[in-house]
Amino acid sequence: MHSFDAASLSVAHPWAFELVGHLSADAAMLSRCGREGFAFRPLLVHGCRSDVRHRAFFAALADAAGLGLSVFAPAEAVRPTWRDRPQSREIRIFEDVERWPREALEAIEADLRAGWPDDVLPVFVAARENDVPARISSLLASAPMGDAHEHPSAFRRLVGAEAATSLVRELGVADTRRPMVEAALLALFASPGCPVDPAEMRALGLRALTDIEDWADVEAFDGYVERRAALGGGPVRATTIVVREIGGANDSRGIVDIYAPLTRPLPLGGGHLDPGAIAAELMDEMPWFRHAIARLENDLRIAHFAERPYLKFRPLLLVGPAGVGKSRFARRLAQIAGVGYRYLNAGGKSSGADFVGNGRSHEAPTPCAPAEAIFRSRFANPIMFIDEIDKAAKNLAAGKLEDALLAVLEPETARRYYDECLQSDIDLFYVNYMLAANDRMNINDIMRSRVSVETVEKPPSDAFPQIARSVMKEVAIDYGLDPSAMPGPAEFKTAEYEFKAGRSIREIKRIMIDQLPRILGARDGAALAAPALQAAE
Repeated sequence: MHSFDAASLSVAHPWAFELVGHLSADAAMLSRCGREGFAFRPLLVHGCRSDVRHRAFFAALADAAGLGLSVFAPAEAVRPTWRDRPQSREIRIFEDVERWPREALEAIEADLRAGWPDDVLPVFVAARENDVPARISSLLASAPMGDAHEHPSAFRRLVGAEAATSLVRELGVADTRRPMVEAALLALFASPGCPVDPAEMRALGLRALTDIEDWADVEAFDGYVERRAALGGGPVRATTIVVREIGGANDSRGIVDIYAPLTRPLPLGGGHLDPGAIAAELMDEMPWFRHAIARLENDLRIAHFAERPYLKFRPLLLVGPAGVGKSRFARRLAQIAGVGYRYLNAGGKSSGADFVGNGRSHEAPTPCAPAEAIFRSRFANPIMFIDEIDKAAKNLAAGKLEDALLAVLEPETARRYYDECLQSDIDLFYVNYMLAANDRMNINDIMRSRVSVETVEKPPSDAFPQIARSVMKEVAIDYGLDPSAMPGPAEFKTAEYEFKAGRSIREIKRIMIDQLPRILGARDGAALAAPALQAAE
């Protein structure tokens, strides 16, 4: 066989479009060279780590070509089986080859130079092409694996099928019942509210198989997520794993143990709220941000239509004078959506060091700022607010903050951002970025092309009631007070006078907090005095 159904493979695995084209060309070329049977040159597949995508693709290719399939992980490098001759022709996958020990890589190089036997078709999988030693990559044909998140429906089907098969195998379901159980689980995993993470799918599948008596009732599995939420079980939150594995080299500071929570499924927050409800609350508190709010609502509605049950918006640059509430706007959005928040002031920073963190060799090793925001909030989609980006210094020798930002504002590089402290790739795709500046002209064109720019004007003189209510909500959250018991705008006459005199919102908030103990104390005194007066009467 010298060909395969490339069209069907491309439809079933859309992220492997370029890989399919490469294999088609390779098979045709080797056929003209006189090679018998389906074949391709030793291949380097990059753009992914060990996950279901490449395994499923090559399993389908092996079935179509009538070949066997073997998969070898780095842990199996010490075993001799990966060099054994197979009983029949097979595709042999070497996962995460950049993590294989030096001795195994030397053996791989020797085999490549000597020529692999015709009955083995080797595939080497790496996260990035340049992670593989050049002496090995130069001996391999190279083909990229595309981004699965650009094809959410196909990826959900693939992960669901893998999770269903794995769970049926784990439970030891009898052969006669296996098709019925797999069909039920596939219906469950195809539900809109089902998480995509395999571990979360497995937990949901076990719960459904426990709760539903008739496994032949596919409709019961299809509506299980909605019924569970209606009965008080709560919606199944979307989750993701941002770090697959933390590097262990030079770990005298215990970095692996400290940041271990990043390797577990973390929730993606904000999916429980309607985009219109988020926009309405922000408009009620800060109507002078109407253009930014409209932009956010539009982004959130698009995510809602794409069945992304979490807060995610395009990078946003707020341009306006100091003191109009830009940082408070970002923080209130994080509070309303229930996700993490991290503030970083770029003013006067000579480099991007505060953003990119410090490696293990540094006196105080620290992950990059987005990773720290994820770690501290335990949410994978916090809001990173970077203030005064137009005042960041342009020190080329130390590395500009703008350059560090560009790496995370691009979705492709954000998904595989290498962190020097964690010594691993980290998925920062879900982090939301909001930038603030007083003057857009001090920001270079490349940066402006990566963000949506919205202008924020000063709040009107009659906006004090909204500002006061918003500040009190924020203070109640910060201090753990009852929001319904907070003073209203009418009790802050001094703050209102200062606002109308031109003081910034930042200063108004300080004045209100200073006045709050007096106002609350007066209330308590009045409450205590009332019974005494009644008794005297």
